[in-house]
Amino acid sequence: MSLRRLPPKKYDSPYQRQYRCEHVERPKEATTLDEPVLVMLRDSLAELGWSLAVHGSLKRDIDLIAVPWCDDAEPALEVINAISRCGLVIFGGIERKPHGRVAMLWSGATPKVIDLSIVDPRGFR
Repeated sequence: MSLRRLPPKKYDSPYQRQYRCEHVERPKEATTLDEPVLVMLRDSLAELGWSLAVHGSLKRDIDLIAVPWCDDAEPALEVINAISRCGLVIFGGIERKPHGRVAMLWSGATPKVIDLSIVDPRGFR
């Protein structure tokens, strides 16, 4: 399912936007969580109490977001260590984002770059 902007409409503010959901067929070259490396990542993070989700178009890179899924989830640094044990390497460093999120690019084990955001309300520790 994908979000598509509705036709132009008069808004009270230029920053307001309205979206509607409609089914859009995924391109054949798109990546899914069925790919072996992503299954391995998902399972590794689940063992740490984290959930992994795909977002974005998957055309240029693989956008993933990781969030703690239970109260006793391991710290975010353990997530990074688990991902590196799956054969991926960080390049470009770790970038701090709004709301305590951190983002990083990973390469290896898949032809596309993985753009991962880690959201940990407890803070990046």
